[in-house]
Amino acid sequence: MQIEWSDEVIQRANEIIAYYESEGFIQAADNFRLALIKTVNKIAKMPSAGMPSPSIDGVRSRHIDSNRRVFYEFDETNDTLRMLDIFDLRQNPSKRKY
Repeated sequence: MQIEWSDEVIQRANEIIAYYESEGFIQAADNFRLALIKTVNKIAKMPSAGMPSPSIDGVRSRHIDSNRRVFYEFDETNDTLRMLDIFDLRQNPSKRKY
């Protein structure tokens, strides 16, 4: 399976990690990295297990940690997993793209 990362996911992950590190929370940054990797690995093993998006067909999401979800889509034809967005659940849900 090929995993594609959108620029938005990469940017958001880097922002989260940079914030934790700038505040001196090195362990929290490491925990987030590990949680993201574990979540993507779980998705790769069972892409249909994620929660379907209420607004866009084919997009699903899964918790990274208690505050964030990663949105993704799976293309069975090409066996490709596309990571689309990371959303902080503490935000207003209306800001969610997916």
